[in-house]
Amino acid sequence: MDGYQTSPSVDKDSHPKPSVRLIESMAPSIQAARLESQRSDLPGVHNGPADAYRHVLWAAELTRIHGENAARTVLDANEWKGDKLYSQSPNEKAMDLHNNEIGIKIGREAKTFDEIVVQARERIDAAARGETGDGVPVIPPSAIWSSPEGNWPPQWKEPDYGKYDRGGEEHRHRDWRDSPEPADMMWIMAQAPESLTAGDIDGLMASDAYWRGWDPDHQAVREMVSGWHQHFYGDGPVERDAEGRIKPKRDLPTRHGGAIAVRAYTRGQVAVRAHTRAAPG
Repeated sequence: MDGYQTSPSVDKDSHPKPSVRLIESMAPSIQAARLESQRSDLPGVHNGPADAYRHVLWAAELTRIHGENAARTVLDANEWKGDKLYSQSPNEKAMDLHNNEIGIKIGREAKTFDEIVVQARERIDAAARGETGDGVPVIPPSAIWSSPEGNWPPQWKEPDYGKYDRGGEEHRHRDWRDSPEPADMMWIMAQAPESLTAGDIDGLMASDAYWRGWDPDHQAVREMVSGWHQHFYGDGPVERDAEGRIKPKRDLPTRHGGAIAVRAYTRGQVAVRAHTRAAPG
């Protein structure tokens, strides 16, 4: 390899195909990275420092929020597009891949987007000092920067990424959290709803995927929870036990121990399933 070609290229014949839903869910994070890169006033929006900064930022934030596999799917699709539609050079592609890897590593550890911005700026500063290595972004010679004039070496301003509402730790992907979701979540999702215990359903209802409408698993998890409640509680008039808890229409599975009462409210005599989170009426 010569010049700044330091990473293997994406196979042109292997086209990553991220779903439209995944791309749409990532759009706010991609836009936040672009805004921060633009407002940094770094030179070289294409093949320059601003380009490198943007790649590190969005690779890190996509990894932090969506997990590494989803992030790589979209990042690789972007490189495939560069190959097929724009005939990007091997060096340009290698630069992007190298800088994406730096971002992915940052995204695994960073709890917030603010942390990502701080770490990404530190890496760009290292490149500006002439440092090299796996943890330093690759920036090509200034002669090929699309815009040679700009904030270089960087004098950083206060971060500015618009009205971005996903930068907090609560949006961090479950793979990176100190308190991850139940390890058997994937096993639960592979079962028939009627075989699950109330504890299994409680685990699903506590998951990120249940509450985040943009999560790739959101619809599947919601459908699983809904199917379980429909099977065991139905939609008809409710019956209550001596303690006031709604009685299921069928016996609940007890694989992990005794049956667990599932919260539900009533409106008149019709049950409102707990997973709707309706207020008592």
